[in-house]
Amino acid sequence: MPFCNIPAQPEQTLYQETNGHWIAVFLNFNQRAWAVFDSANTFQPSTALYNRIASLVNELTGMWDGPGWDYVHLAVPQQDDGYNCGVYTIENVCVVLQGNLPPDPAAGGIPFDPTKQRAYYVHRLKDELKDS
Repeated sequence: MPFCNIPAQPEQTLYQETNGHWIAVFLNFNQRAWAVFDSANTFQPSTALYNRIASLVNELTGMWDGPGWDYVHLAVPQQDDGYNCGVYTIENVCVVLQGNLPPDPAAGGIPFDPTKQRAYYVHRLKDELKDS
């Protein structure tokens, strides 16, 4: 899989609100819907974090005329540890950048090895820093 250039750190206060857990917000412009890629399934509607992200989505999408945007729960591959959420977030975003949705975990297995992907990203980042 090609390396994806993704911002290194979300807004600090949002990062703190997720207790250091990495998530990504996905906007589907065709369906006027939004979802959250959360590999630990901690994101729930009717929470302060949900309200904050919904407010951000409404602000970002407010420039388009028409009906509002709806939240849609989207099942994404789930981590089985407490430290690979960043790898899962990157992998889910890369899948979207390739024009697909992350695979439904009910369909079976994780489509990548998080330990190998973490090592791959560390290697790529070191190469990028060395070349700059």
